[in-house]
Amino acid sequence: MKKWYIANFKMSKEVEGEQSIVSYAEKFIPLVEDVEDNIIICTPFIHLSEAVCQFLDSEVMVGAENCAQWEAGAYTGEVSATMLDKAGVKAVILGHSERRNYFGENNEIVNKKVKLALKNGLIPVVCLSFESEEEFTNTLKDQLDEVLTDIDSGENILIAFEPTFAIGTGKALGKEEVKEFTAKIKEKLKEKGFDLPVLYGGSVKPDNAKDFVDFAGADGLLVGGASLDPEKFAAICKCTQA
Repeated sequence: MKKWYIANFKMSKEVEGEQSIVSYAEKFIPLVEDVEDNIIICTPFIHLSEAVCQFLDSEVMVGAENCAQWEAGAYTGEVSATMLDKAGVKAVILGHSERRNYFGENNEIVNKKVKLALKNGLIPVVCLSFESEEEFTNTLKDQLDEVLTDIDSGENILIAFEPTFAIGTGKALGKEEVKEFTAKIKEKLKEKGFDLPVLYGGSVKPDNAKDFVDFAGADGLLVGGASLDPEKFAAICKCTQA
């Protein structure tokens, strides 16, 4: 099965200008031409059109970092899944811990977004977040139950789990921990009748990526800070080819 490598640029200063996306694509595309796995570059809304243009003739997909829980209407400042689809976007990150912590998103809202993303042909990258192993155990079932409510098990969905203490801190989980969490999530998904790729996110770097995928059994990686450097992200995308 192909792995998934997803870049999440967030609202980083490195991608403040449109030219930064052009420069990134020029450097990144030649580095991953021989990668057979799936690669998605998720950029801020204002760069999506340029990113789609830059990656159009490559195998790299473009994704958004969020979408609205409404299909259309008077929601100033929001961007719908329909708009993303019409812009050529292929995927969207939903339920990221930063959306939950800073913008009050809950499982019900994420569920609505997942349904709209699927309706518009987008691949939802659904994030599960937790602050500790205890919280992981207590909330995993609730998060999966509520986020996947009334969603067909055959849909094309990616699950990404992210311990909040590892996001942007440089303190990634150990490979044994990632292996344990990945197995538990897959077990819970199987109980619900789902067979979905499970990705790990949290301080992923070129020097630990291979352990998470090969040893720990993650089906891919959701990468924040390291993805801003095209050479580092390319190395992560190629981690299992060495």
